[in-house]
Amino acid sequence: MQGLHGKSIYRMLFFGLMLSISFLSTAQTRTITVGAFNNYPVIFRDNDGVIKGLYVDLLSEIGKKENINFTYVFGTWNEGLERVQSGEVDLLTSVGYTPERALFMDYCRNPILTVWGELYALQSSEINGILNIADKKIGIMKGDINAQNFTALSSAFGIKCTFIEYASYLDVFTAIADKKVDAGVAGITFGAANEKKYGLKSTGVVFNPINIYFATAKGKNRNLRVLLDSYLEKWKLQNDSAFDRAKETWLYASFNRASGIPSWLVPSLFILAGVLAIAFVFILLLRIQVKKATDKIQESEEIFSQFMKHSPIYVFFKDENIRSLRLSANYAGMLGKPIEDLIGKNMMELFPSEIAEKMVADDQKVLKEGQVVTIDEDFNGKNFSTIKFSFSTSNKKKYLAGFTIDLTERKQAEEKIKFLLAEKELLLKEVHHRIKNNMTSIKGLLSLQIASEKNPSAIESLKDAESRVQSIITLYDKLYCTDNYRELPMKEYLMPLAEEIVSSFTNKRTIRLSTDISDIVLKVQLLSPLGIIVNELMTNIMKHAFIGRESGLIKISTLMKEGRMSLIIEDDGVGIPESVTFEKSTGFGMQIVGMLTEQIGGSISIERGAGTKFVLEFNA
Repeated sequence: MQGLHGKSIYRMLFFGLMLSISFLSTAQTRTITVGAFNNYPVIFRDNDGVIKGLYVDLLSEIGKKENINFTYVFGTWNEGLERVQSGEVDLLTSVGYTPERALFMDYCRNPILTVWGELYALQSSEINGILNIADKKIGIMKGDINAQNFTALSSAFGIKCTFIEYASYLDVFTAIADKKVDAGVAGITFGAANEKKYGLKSTGVVFNPINIYFATAKGKNRNLRVLLDSYLEKWKLQNDSAFDRAKETWLYASFNRASGIPSWLVPSLFILAGVLAIAFVFILLLRIQVKKATDKIQESEEIFSQFMKHSPIYVFFKDENIRSLRLSANYAGMLGKPIEDLIGKNMMELFPSEIAEKMVADDQKVLKEGQVVTIDEDFNGKNFSTIKFSFSTSNKKKYLAGFTIDLTERKQAEEKIKFLLAEKELLLKEVHHRIKNNMTSIKGLLSLQIASEKNPSAIESLKDAESRVQSIITLYDKLYCTDNYRELPMKEYLMPLAEEIVSSFTNKRTIRLSTDISDIVLKVQLLSPLGIIVNELMTNIMKHAFIGRESGLIKISTLMKEGRMSLIIEDDGVGIPESVTFEKSTGFGMQIVGMLTEQIGGSISIERGAGTKFVLEFNA
């Protein structure tokens, strides 16, 4: 009894273990959601509500072997595109490659089928070529690559027609049958299987052979794509594979059911073989062109991917719903997440709400107004400058793109430079103040010396020196009262200087001063010698020009011509002797004028007539 009891316990443990293994196996089943739409016979919803078709059989076969449960979300083709972007579905079937779709989808490496587009019309229609569609109504499926290629083809031929969008090929064929449109575009798999059912025919307009693929959202489900590629590659090398059986069930059988096989078909095949031989050459050349175009597209995608991977600035693309489509690799560092976790997200999912709300408002404005905008932004203690712009693709779908530059280091450097410049300006102001004070002290000492001096000649020399010092004091006094310590308007300096010189003489009441001086701004390096020159010439006029005269006039004016400034000082006095020149004068004042004129790269001349005129020319 004990032996039997022990065996029962072992049996119970064995069955419990098997149930546990079975449970674990069930728990590991993976669910993949697939976007489905009406495209009989490759994928469609049957009258019983079940999703069927060639793609469904292929995925079902893979699901059985890999423990994957493929579930289907039914809608229109365009809704499928939106759902794969938003992450509502994991996989989309029957996807033709376009650069626009590559922004938000990754493709399997192996195509499922190679198909093409055809133009269909009623059996009674007279449309038998592309030129016949001028001014006609053409039905197309929204978001369909065949529709895009056909609109581009008609545009290339310069043909004007009206395109009306429908949600599915089924709706397009129904619209043709109901005479709402004159013709419609569909893929060959749907068209060949359904044309007889709707009383339609192919018009003979065949265009743009393309490969169609399984595709997933950008940066997601890479392992799924690798798995699908491995099965497609293996099946295409096998005889009587699941792929062959699915084609036999859905493509060949569907075409035969749809069109029937007339008795004369077999002998006609011999004639067709000759036509196919000619067509083979054409198809071969076409495939070469397609391969070149595909290689070029793939190369462009590779270049773009490498650019996004290595770009030192932040680059982004968003759809019209302000969801991220493509992001440069450095966003992973900014936001602290892998790039694949950032794709397809809205701004509220990526940034703090306060920043996200402003970002969305700016993005919507750019999409609406189509303007290029530059925005300064702060995030995580850093300063950024972002340029945003919008663009539309050939299917009139709007996108937003832009780039962001990290300006943190530059702004910190700018702040440091501002601080250093402010410090320098303060130091320069202090230097000017001290120079003025020192000059004032020197002038005071000269005044004391004049007061104690008995020799008239010495007094005269000391007064001249005092006047020269005053010209420098006047300059630095003006500079100290302004915010700019490097330059000053010419008029603002020379007018008060001239008035100061005249007022220092005893005959000041009888002398009239007239000025017409330009407001041109000159640097201190030029104003300082210019002030001393004016001081020397006016002092000389006040001393000698009006001897024996009850009154006199001094005029100071400027004239700018071709970048060269003329400073003119003239009087109506007794005139300067012919023997006095700047080159031969023994007077200290005239020698100073000559030296300073040479220092500023100018020239000076004396004009004699009704008084004396000094003309000083220099580059301003």
